[in-house]
Amino acid sequence: MSAPHEFVSTSSRPHHPQTQGLSSLDRFSSLLHNPAIQSHNRAMTEKEIVLESIRALPDDCSLEEIAERIDFMAAVQKGLDQLDRGEGIPHDEVKRQLASWLTE
Repeated sequence: MSAPHEFVSTSSRPHHPQTQGLSSLDRFSSLLHNPAIQSHNRAMTEKEIVLESIRALPDDCSLEEIAERIDFMAAVQKGLDQLDRGEGIPHDEVKRQLASWLTE
């Protein structure tokens, strides 16, 4: 299985038609902003979001693809939680660090 931060599908299977050509983050974002997920004016539980995400995968997807989807969703949620706690790195600092890596 790919490392949790790598989201490149090596599968030759076709992607779900509604998400074809989108990055994993875009597919996840479109899932979160789907009106059906926010139905009845309540937020879905994490379990409900994961189940809906799995339902959006092609019927012939592999267990590895399902696991990658769940790992990706967990990583995104972990990052959002860190930002909520103020543990993020300011954009200017990230730019400075990247620039120093590229000049070494």
